[in-house]
Amino acid sequence: MSSAKRALTPEDVLGFKNIEDTQISPDGAQVTFVVGDSFKVETKWPRSTIWLVSTAGGEPRQLTNGPRTDSLPRWSSDGSQLAFLSDRLAEGQRQVFVIARDGGEAMPLTNIAGAIPTPRGLNALQWSPDGRSLAFLMEDPETDEEHVKREAKDHAIKERSHLLDMSKRVLAWFRPYL
Repeated sequence: MSSAKRALTPEDVLGFKNIEDTQISPDGAQVTFVVGDSFKVETKWPRSTIWLVSTAGGEPRQLTNGPRTDSLPRWSSDGSQLAFLSDRLAEGQRQVFVIARDGGEAMPLTNIAGAIPTPRGLNALQWSPDGRSLAFLMEDPETDEEHVKREAKDHAIKERSHLLDMSKRVLAWFRPYL
């Protein structure tokens, strides 16, 4: 085994992974986190997956395995499931999914047009305290007229808050007036 040092290469840097968005389960027994590529390659966002590890220690395990970007994991109030965003249905179009704490197949909760933003510091996906609803922000899909305005730099982004009733699978929206 050689102990010779070598210089860091561009390929090494491209292989670096980011770890972000850690979330502790309500019972404190588990932590989820997102492991993602440092750079995007032929996709709108860097590829990422959601992982789970016990707070008592042990090996982390990969919870999601979407083909593109799984992000923003959020525990339900009882800790039995995680809601998260993913563009696994269509490249660059985030949707809300839910997966059991123990794993299995992630189930899509939405199939809607419009961007679900995830800027740093903004909790764009949140469970209600009773676990019966999920709230998230979404930018309205752009109309042809809005596209022309955006191209002319004469526009404002319209965002709505959405509320998903988990028991009825009913999606409602409201526009906050500030």
